[in-house]
Amino acid sequence: MKNSKFSKYIFLASIGFSLVACQGKRLPIDDDDGISNVIEAESGDIVVSNGGSDSVLLLDKNGNFKDVLLNVDNTSETVWGIEYLDDTDEVAVVIDGVDRVKAVSLSNLSARDLILNANLTGILKEITQLVSGDLLIAEASNVELFTINGVRITSGGWPKALQTGASGIDALDNGGFVHCSTTADVVRTYDSAGIQVATAVSGIAATTDSVACIELKNGNIAVAWSGTTDTIQILSADLSTVIASYSDTGQLGSPSGLAQAKNGNILIGDAIFHHIVEITQSGNFVKTLAGALINTPRDLLVIP
Repeated sequence: MKNSKFSKYIFLASIGFSLVACQGKRLPIDDDDGISNVIEAESGDIVVSNGGSDSVLLLDKNGNFKDVLLNVDNTSETVWGIEYLDDTDEVAVVIDGVDRVKAVSLSNLSARDLILNANLTGILKEITQLVSGDLLIAEASNVELFTINGVRITSGGWPKALQTGASGIDALDNGGFVHCSTTADVVRTYDSAGIQVATAVSGIAATTDSVACIELKNGNIAVAWSGTTDTIQILSADLSTVIASYSDTGQLGSPSGLAQAKNGNILIGDAIFHHIVEITQSGNFVKTLAGALINTPRDLLVIP
């Protein structure tokens, strides 16, 4: 944020150059003097779907507030899964209530209906974009497949009832996806056709709900397990080996979304302490972020 009108006039005079030179995504902000300023959405920034305010928030890499990307009607709607769409520089947002998926531009904050389909019903949870470009959406029991243009795919056995109580879903670099649930209490990997490849359970007493799962950049799988001893596990790509784990009931009381920071660490949203926990891939605590800014985080993403 510029600190004076003078600096704003300098900015306006050089806007043509700076728009070409800037590497960030520029979000417009209106000051009370009527002169438009900007905030940049940069690589490494954190996006949070915030259940407490039914909004999507943009934070910097340290968890400091930058902007509100989207608000929905908090009397009848709630935001859940979020996904970055590289081709269009947008954030896709799953909205439960009037069931749909919005796409919010990081260039100008405009929002459009990406998916609005009468067959997209039930409790909507997560969204991910496959290597193919198609979008998977996890409902309570089904996984729906849509093209990037919002067309529902019904060939190849889609939609598929893969796990009841669906929670997380995330694309894999091999073209498939990882999917987890709080009723089946498993995390599983699938190929691009939705055929199961591997499966794992927590192995932790009274902590069986798999609330979130993502692929890390090295191919390992991070899973958030919820229960008496909330735990984050880092599993091998084939789900056969627990490489590392983290549990601290003083910091992690109800894990929700997972994301990987630019530095490789793992970010975990927590709906009890209302903050983001950062840990290393070895399961070591680093810090908490955004404790004064978020309430009931549901999903996280880091802008690539």
